[in-house]
Amino acid sequence: MSFGEGSVPPRPQTPDWAALAEATAAENRRRKLLWTAAGSVAALTVAGVVAGALVLGGGGGGDTNHKEDRRAGPAGSSAPPFSAAPTATPHPLDYLADAKRDGLPFNSGDFFPGKTAEVSDRKYVQTAGDTKTDCAKAAPDAVAEVLARHGCRKLVRGTFQRDGIATTVGVAAFETTEQAARAKEELPGAMTALQPSKGKKACVKAKVCRRTTNAYGRFLYVTLSGFQSGKDVTKKDKAVYTAGNDLAEYTFQRIVKRGRALADASAGR
Repeated sequence: MSFGEGSVPPRPQTPDWAALAEATAAENRRRKLLWTAAGSVAALTVAGVVAGALVLGGGGGGDTNHKEDRRAGPAGSSAPPFSAAPTATPHPLDYLADAKRDGLPFNSGDFFPGKTAEVSDRKYVQTAGDTKTDCAKAAPDAVAEVLARHGCRKLVRGTFQRDGIATTVGVAAFETTEQAARAKEELPGAMTALQPSKGKKACVKAKVCRRTTNAYGRFLYVTLSGFQSGKDVTKKDKAVYTAGNDLAEYTFQRIVKRGRALADASAGR
């Protein structure tokens, strides 16, 4: 066959338009059914998610502010029961501030137990202790007058010695913190030095001694320190100052211990 020659291809027949229309309609109906089915599945899936959230959350209709409660535990777990905050242990000062809350005995042995007192590795030997608790008889007249005016109930003393220095500590008990504080501010001197039954005396009349005055709660505590040799105390006598400060600290800790014992008893420990 040479180029440009050959038979002409036959003309195609006319399409069957009716058949094509019917096929197209059938295809459209099939697609519509598929979309409807897919929509139903999607709707069921969404509904399932919602139902699951309600079960995990513990039921419908709840407050949306409880999101944190739902996250806190595993699915299906109930919220932990409410528990009240633990009651704080009372402060010792609460019991040292009012005589009505302090039912412990008040005597020399409660504040000055044993035969020694030790502070910062310095040991002081107790040489005397009160057997009575009369406020008026344990202080000079001017001091006793202030104590009585503010309602002093009891007063005890103890005397300690170290390296030729003697310190008398006095503890006075009042009804309230306010009374003890006012007595502290107005006190013109110290308690009378409690002298040992044997040995050298210190801080007798006409001798210069060093005094400290403090109050904690309803308790007033005072120290009076001086040389057993009878020498007057000066500002250069650091050992005398140390003795007074040490025994004031020791007495303070004894008072605090009393408050702790009262607080522990109240808490049932």
